[in-house]
Amino acid sequence: MPAPRKKKVDIQIRPMRLDDLAPVYALGERLFRAGDAPNLYRTWTDYVLVDSFSADREYCLIAEKDGEIVGFVLGYIFTKRKNTWTYGYLEWLGVAPEVGRMGVASRLISDLTSLFEEDGVRMMIVDTEAENEQAVNLFKKQGFGHPVEHVFLTRSLKKPAKKPVVRSRPTKTVLKGISL
Repeated sequence: MPAPRKKKVDIQIRPMRLDDLAPVYALGERLFRAGDAPNLYRTWTDYVLVDSFSADREYCLIAEKDGEIVGFVLGYIFTKRKNTWTYGYLEWLGVAPEVGRMGVASRLISDLTSLFEEDGVRMMIVDTEAENEQAVNLFKKQGFGHPVEHVFLTRSLKKPAKKPVVRSRPTKTVLKGISL
């Protein structure tokens, strides 16, 4: 049985600013923990956040309650060669548990959707783990459909002899993951 919906709170949604990066990163670290969301834990990095903010600042929004950041959404727009459509990708969405089920995620998605529409996006894409029923239900309520399960596979490698080089994400024309 789903948890009861909490009362809506006074939340302001606004564009992310440079001084928001540290608290947004900290909130992501709090939300995307290894035991709860292993794939998100592995891919949520300060590089991802800084890249998103640097490349697509207009699609990075935060939710504030009483001056404190309680949620964020990071998105970007991309096109594919030989395709006239423009796509909007909701890459990251995070909401502090203390304001969960109060409409914060829905408002962040709605505001990002409006930005995408203003910029001519024809299709908005989001992905989540199939087992994350709360997220799947949220996205379905927001009008997303046609779910396809995606399998993530991992392979542990031997311990590197030297410190590995961390690189930023690929260009915006490439989607995360590979379809076989």
